[in-house]
Amino acid sequence: MPIMRKKKSGWILLGCLAAAFLFVSMFGCWVMVAGLTTVKRTIQYNFSGIDDYRIFPQRRMLAAPQPFRFDGASQTGVGLRVSYGKQRDVNLAALLKTW
Repeated sequence: MPIMRKKKSGWILLGCLAAAFLFVSMFGCWVMVAGLTTVKRTIQYNFSGIDDYRIFPQRRMLAAPQPFRFDGASQTGVGLRVSYGKQRDVNLAALLKTW
């Protein structure tokens, strides 16, 4: 009987070591992907909240002096042609006006 008990406890120990290795490996991958500082702050502050902007780094986005305009676009929209039901090559603006 003592031999069986020792064998069983060996499997339990091996399973615990495998689980610990898996946990450490996954934690290491998380640190490599997210960065040590982000992982530390995530663990320290737990779930995200409305005050996260105070915790994590940020950049202020300013408007460009000259707004970007797409070529070929007009104020009324792009002249897109679509297929709807049995109708083919229908002007989207005209189709939306019929609704």
